Amino acid sequence: MNAPIIDPLQGDFPEVIEEYLEHGVMKCIAFNRRGTLLAAGCSDGSCVIWDFETRGIAKEFRDKDSVAAITSVCWSKNGHRILVAAADKSLTFGMWSQVKK
Repeated sequence: MNAPIIDPLQGDFPEVIEEYLEHGVMKCIAFNRRGTLLAAGCSDGSCVIWDFETRGIAKEFRDKDSVAAITSVCWSKNGHRILVAAADKSLTFGMWSQVKK
């Protein structure tokens, strides 16, 4: 059985970019399970979390002992904790009890 091939250029894409996220150079990103929060590891060693419901920064944190670029971010299942790995092989475990909505 042959499946039809979908042309990616025929989709409904916006003609104009209305919004974008800007906060330095991002090395890695990960959405939480609900898709409402996006964590981005930055080249300056910080991790920024954007809230897509409020369209703003929910949290920003940095390990004071490391300035290496963040190379990996991973959310916990409940979305209240995040594990961040840096290029200098350090690990940071960030957590907060709630993100204000």
